[in-house]
Amino acid sequence: MKDFYDYLAKHGVSPNGFYVLHSMYEGYTHTGLINVRTEQYRLTMSEYLAEKDGVYTITTLGKGIVRNGLKALDKAKAKAKKVPFEEWQENIVQFNEMFPKGKRPDSAHSYRTNPKELYEKFIWFFNEYPDYTWELVLQATAQYVKAYADASDYTYMQSSKYFIKKEDKNKQVTSTLASMCWNILEGNDVDVNSEGYHYFGP
Repeated sequence: MKDFYDYLAKHGVSPNGFYVLHSMYEGYTHTGLINVRTEQYRLTMSEYLAEKDGVYTITTLGKGIVRNGLKALDKAKAKAKKVPFEEWQENIVQFNEMFPKGKRPDSAHSYRTNPKELYEKFIWFFNEYPDYTWELVLQATAQYVKAYADASDYTYMQSSKYFIKKEDKNKQVTSTLASMCWNILEGNDVDVNSEGYHYFGP
């Protein structure tokens, strides 16, 4: 977190000021726990906000502060969760070996992935979903793979790395693993069949 606070200090933005900028950037309302008007006035002095007839708008400079501040936060979070590969190696290998050997019939990609690459995917996963455990991850994975094995049809099965995290051409990130973990915890009935994964009902 020190890098984030250093970034704010470097650009003359208080934590409360960043909160105001972020709320305007994302379009949500303030909680009322801070003096918003005071922070808005200070932010206009640094040209992070513009004021006209009592109405404040975020400037291009202010948007840059938010974007770079969020990057600093992401780095701080990743650094805090960066565990050694060896600590996860056994679980990663177990996870990977649940997937079948060989390549997808419609792709040059294998179902299994180099464990070191999976390690980076899991760094992201556990940063995004810190309440999920390896026990839950392995349970969800076993359930996912078993459905395809029972049907003897792996056509729509994701590779081990894309099961954890997949980014489409529009940079939208999805995680089938996270969805399955969530549904297990919610007690939803989960259906994995030849057409892919979905869930139904509580």
